[in-house]
Amino acid sequence: MPAKKKVTRAAMLQAAVEILRKEGHDHLNARSVAQKLGCSTQPIYTEFGSMEALKAEMKREAERLYVQAVAHYTAQSKYPPYMAFGLGFIRFAKQEKEMFRYLYMRDRHGNGRAIDDINAPNIMQTLTQRYNMAADQAKQLHYDMMIYAYGLAVMVNANYLDIDEDEICRRLRLEFVALARVYGAQEDALAAEDSKMGKV
Repeated sequence: MPAKKKVTRAAMLQAAVEILRKEGHDHLNARSVAQKLGCSTQPIYTEFGSMEALKAEMKREAERLYVQAVAHYTAQSKYPPYMAFGLGFIRFAKQEKEMFRYLYMRDRHGNGRAIDDINAPNIMQTLTQRYNMAADQAKQLHYDMMIYAYGLAVMVNANYLDIDEDEICRRLRLEFVALARVYGAQEDALAAEDSKMGKV
């Protein structure tokens, strides 16, 4: 009798991510993962010890995919870097609906703020270097901007809002310029970007 094919840890993780993407977190359990892999639930518990451990690893993978998607969009975007971060966030909300809901729309009671952004270190670097802002001012600016971008992203994710990227960027830019002046961003940097934005 041929030996049974071993289901790898990577395959289990990939199956969990695919279920999250297509069906949502509520449909993710040991049975649904096993069914997708065509095996029993035993290999999952043998490999991970518990379903919670698999979910924790899946969350890290979802975060990695989010950071990767935003970085890819930012690298090829025609918009200034900070605007591109916001657009990448909203684009992810539109293209990866279930993964966005899992990362950003779950109840976070007792588990940190709902709008903590795992891309924050990259964004802080952009704000401090490009606009010559102090770190504490950049942090507060980004927090205020995140509230605004978060609202747009949720509306796009839920199909309450259907607007193109140029319009999203225009709205983000208006909010950003107003807040940037409050928090002390360099006027010449803002003016230079406004000039470039007029050509986009």
